[in-house]
Amino acid sequence: MRLTALLVALALTGCVSQEVAYTPRGDARNPEAVIEQVLMEQDEDRRPDYVRTTREYVEYGRGATTKFNEFTDKTTAHRNVTRLYFRSVATEKVYTKRNNVIVQFRNSAGTLLAQVVTDNLDSGRRLVDAVETMKGREH
Repeated sequence: MRLTALLVALALTGCVSQEVAYTPRGDARNPEAVIEQVLMEQDEDRRPDYVRTTREYVEYGRGATTKFNEFTDKTTAHRNVTRLYFRSVATEKVYTKRNNVIVQFRNSAGTLLAQVVTDNLDSGRRLVDAVETMKGREH
């Protein structure tokens, strides 16, 4: 019985992510390029089709959703996008889970605004620095 409990406990701890202590520097060179690179280097399942960075936000997405309206006989398309406004980001957290590095951006209420998954801790840190740099430029 104790062996079973021990095995269950070990299995559950392997599924838990661990936060990586990191203080953003906010001094990234060419932060737009860093953001685009990290987003585009995600696994194929998470990689966006496009990335657009402005002074106020980064927008990225994959594909589109189409909807046919039988009444009007028209089809409308809507892109599936994530738009992260830099001024809304209050905290950035970096986690490791198995072979992945997860970067989460949250607002002041703690709501998850965006999540990026990469396989490289340095890339996760560079992304956080780039977003912090863009937050400083927005004013």
